[in-house]
Amino acid sequence: MSLSDEEQKILKDMEKRLFEHDRSFVNKVSSGFDKPRITPSLLWPVIMFLLGFAGVIVNFRSSLLMATVEFLTMFLSAFIFERHYRAAKSGMPSITNTENTSRHKPISNEISVIAHKVTHLWRKGS
Repeated sequence: MSLSDEEQKILKDMEKRLFEHDRSFVNKVSSGFDKPRITPSLLWPVIMFLLGFAGVIVNFRSSLLMATVEFLTMFLSAFIFERHYRAAKSGMPSITNTENTSRHKPISNEISVIAHKVTHLWRKGS
């Protein structure tokens, strides 16, 4: 089923506005998405997780305190891996690389936008 002339016109207008508004997004989508590569920032947390897991298995019966510390190591390495993986997947700079972070919006702006949307939906539903 093809689009009507009016629907095609609306679609072209939307594409034009998107192109004018967010050129970087258009370039990223048109060039395709690359899979994140395994970098040392992704490899070290995996190694630490596996070492922590082995330590938990070995020390669980003998020292509950050491097993707890190793479990916390596992948890921290999983958290670090997740953060670095998301940064690599989205093409953002690494967490340890703080250069070029001025292009990102402050968190307060994002929270205010979310609050505005929730308020709008709340009023619309009432």
